[in-house]
Amino acid sequence: KQSSEDTDVGDKEYTYRDVTYLIEKHLKLMEPDKTLALRRFWQMVICDTCLANRDRHWGNWGYLSDGKRYYAAPLYDNGACLFPNVNQAIDAYEENREKFLWERVYVFPASLLMIVRESRNHPGQTRAHRSNYAELYRMENPDPVFAEEREKFCRAVSDDDIFQMAGDVLKDEKIDVDPRIKRFWQEIILLRYACIVKNEKFEEIYAKVERWEGR
Repeated sequence: KQSSEDTDVGDKEYTYRDVTYLIEKHLKLMEPDKTLALRRFWQMVICDTCLANRDRHWGNWGYLSDGKRYYAAPLYDNGACLFPNVNQAIDAYEENREKFLWERVYVFPASLLMIVRESRNHPGQTRAHRSNYAELYRMENPDPVFAEEREKFCRAVSDDDIFQMAGDVLKDEKIDVDPRIKRFWQEIILLRYACIVKNEKFEEIYAKVERWEGR
């Protein structure tokens, strides 16, 4: 809301397009910091997609200032990633892993950032809605910076890389949780990356995960 003294923020909502518009209009961001901030915003969205962040509200990201210039801040307050209440539903995961994982790729969680689309209850009317992350990646005419950062990320990181990195982190003995939850975390990060960010088929990635898990 400090993006621009010359821009009326009263009619802006917490949508992807309004956020990028306000970054572009930010009077305290100089080039090339403004261009970097736009890229950092979309990189944040891609990371939040993989980690299923349900709490990236406007107070959970922002800028740092040295008194002269503003910069995109490192990410903070990531405690709502990776389904923090999954321990309460871990038995359902054990009973039907495929269904449990599919729902947490394509249904849960909703992003706090919104998309403008037609209202399901009022056809012909459009308004801003919270959406699951998958909807963003299916939008027509995506933001060009988003499309570029998405492509760059997919070129740099393979499915195997994601699975291996998650596994390496979870081997840390300080992460003292139910092994079933560790398995879920490793699987869901890969499935969300491959099926949402890369738009690969769920059935194929799930089968790959099962092979990698040795079952």
